[in-house]
Amino acid sequence: MGISGLLIGFAVSTLAYRYRVLRVPGQSIVERMSRDLQLTPAQRDRVGDILRESLGHEKKTLMLYEKLLELVQGEDVMLEEFAREHIYLEHLHVGEVDKMLRRPGDIESVEKAGKK
Repeated sequence: MGISGLLIGFAVSTLAYRYRVLRVPGQSIVERMSRDLQLTPAQRDRVGDILRESLGHEKKTLMLYEKLLELVQGEDVMLEEFAREHIYLEHLHVGEVDKMLRRPGDIESVEKAGKK
């Protein structure tokens, strides 16, 4: 993952924190940001694209930490703990981004809803 992926991840985590706390009932995160930041429809669509891209980066990072855990399991306790902690954090990040992509009231993951 390059620097752009890290920057996107940081930005999404920051937005998740801000908008999770300030969530308006009946509005999605993208709608709230659109209103607060006075985004045009094209910009609003781009925010959704960025969130979907970020979700992909988060899942890829999760997979890499899981591979790291497999490699170091039984070999290095500190690296095992490092990998486990980061797997936990990446699961949180995936959940936050998924939550930001959902419509208000939806409880099913965006990916599961898209497969129907």
